Amino acid sequence: MKRALILCVIVCCVALSVVAQQITPTSNARLLVTVTGNLEACSPDKISAQVDGTTAQITQLTFAGSTPVDFVLLIDMSNSNRYKSTFEIDTGLELYKQLLTGGHSGYFGDFDDRAYLDPKNSTLEAAAKGFKQMKVGGRTAIYDSVLQAAKFLVQQTRQSKRPRLIFVITDGEDGVSKSTPENAVQQLQTMGIAVHAITLFGDNSDKKRISQFLRLSAETGGTSTVLAQPQKVVPLLLQAIHQQYWITIDSPISPDNKLHSIQFSTTESTFKIHGPSRITLQ
Repeated sequence: MKRALILCVIVCCVALSVVAQQITPTSNARLLVTVTGNLEACSPDKISAQVDGTTAQITQLTFAGSTPVDFVLLIDMSNSNRYKSTFEIDTGLELYKQLLTGGHSGYFGDFDDRAYLDPKNSTLEAAAKGFKQMKVGGRTAIYDSVLQAAKFLVQQTRQSKRPRLIFVITDGEDGVSKSTPENAVQQLQTMGIAVHAITLFGDNSDKKRISQFLRLSAETGGTSTVLAQPQKVVPLLLQAIHQQYWITIDSPISPDNKLHSIQFSTTESTFKIHGPSRITLQ
């Protein structure tokens, strides 16, 4: 009788364990990352991830470097960029042409205390006219303008499943945005949009403000290039797109459509994963 009771308890425990495993919800997420370094060494077995400090499983790693993207290109035309505007316009026009001829689809606009975007500005013909008509003036609202561009991009590409990116050419010094860097990063992460930034650094630049701005790239999975003087940077941005990967993860954290922290690590020192610092679990 005693043995039968013990056996019954063991069976019940095993059954409860199996049921618990079956009803414990898991979540998955698919996110875009940029890989720098030796791409040939990049493989799922060499990458690990933690979601809210809990180990997650990398289930798929897919090269996305040849995948067309949807984008918005923003040029900072505020008064603080008066002496940098020629470089910004020339660089912006070159980048826009390279992106469109490379098979990507996108829009361009400029900003001061707000972003000026037009759905019609999506062709090389429009760019040839639009970039020439950009005028310097007003104060700088980077965070508000980037968020305005992100919402514009989502609205214009609702039916698209392509990666969404924002390119910003600026001095990185925001003075009048209502949105904080933290709020901007959180909204961009929720929308799944990465920010790639070119920042012109001058002798009188505010390092603290620029550091805050660079969070938009670092925490959304984008790249940032800080320049002490004007130089060719378009190849660097194009290279970043060509080094993108889709990573799919399974996490033991229950899906709740909320943002959760994520950290990547690798067993190889020859490459590095640049991804968002938070993701939505579904």
